[in-house]
Amino acid sequence: MSPFKRTGSEMKSTGLGNIMTRLLMLFFGLILLVPCAYKLYAYSVFRSQAIAVYGIVDKPARGMELGSRPFVEYKDLQGNVYS
Repeated sequence: MSPFKRTGSEMKSTGLGNIMTRLLMLFFGLILLVPCAYKLYAYSVFRSQAIAVYGIVDKPARGMELGSRPFVEYKDLQGNVYS
């Protein structure tokens, strides 16, 4: 005789636990996806609306603390100087 005999009673699965697990995984996925998608969107908008200008490096050492970008001085089409 086997100690593992079938008794005929089946375990009924509840759909609520499965739905809650899927919703929780969707929530965690959106937490990761939304900030990354926003950064990609903001970068693409910035790149599509940017224009090229000629300028000179104003203070190269100052930019090292703020993202390693030097401060550039340039003139617009009207002759205004920006730095």
